[in-house]
Amino acid sequence: MKNVLVIESSPRLTESVSRALTERAVQMLESRYPGVSVVRRDLGRSPVRHLDEPTIVALRTPAELLTSEQSAQLQLSDSLVDEVLSADQLVIGVPMYNFGIPSGLKAYIDHIARAGKTFRYGADGRPEGALGGKPALILGARGGVYSEGPFQSFDFQERYLGAVLSFLGAECEFVRVEGVSLGPEVLAAAQKKADADLLETAALRGAKINLAD
Repeated sequence: MKNVLVIESSPRLTESVSRALTERAVQMLESRYPGVSVVRRDLGRSPVRHLDEPTIVALRTPAELLTSEQSAQLQLSDSLVDEVLSADQLVIGVPMYNFGIPSGLKAYIDHIARAGKTFRYGADGRPEGALGGKPALILGARGGVYSEGPFQSFDFQERYLGAVLSFLGAECEFVRVEGVSLGPEVLAAAQKKADADLLETAALRGAKINLAD
């Protein structure tokens, strides 16, 4: 049985376009691969705390020098890292806020982007991600159109997530619903296209990992 970690980041618990897209993706995965195990991390319902000074100090302290208080400070980050590393595939639902991602998802990434845990620097100084090509399906929603046109350069949602997750060693695929704020007809067409795009992803085709094992 393979494990899929589903990360929801929208603070909107109802009427969220990104949550609806994520749920459709999970239903498709479960329908195609009945034995798949789905683990959910909902940052909207249960936000993780943003990094503070004690946590940053603990993160920069060698493991053998950690105090008991510092070890306790790192329990959340350690558990989040273990959760990511044990997953065979990531599915991330994310709305665009002010051209980027919600602060709750950024806080989560700050906990899992750990030197010596999810990445390290090799002898040549180049970063090496620990996710080992783990597939990451990123399901985005945005009010306008940013995949093309005059606002393309304002897309720091997919650009940032693609950069940081690739740095950690994941292989990213993107499916998006955009034009959410441009009227019901545009939204309906965008959702229909996103559903079709989902079926073409490596995640749904099982090209990256065999979820049926």
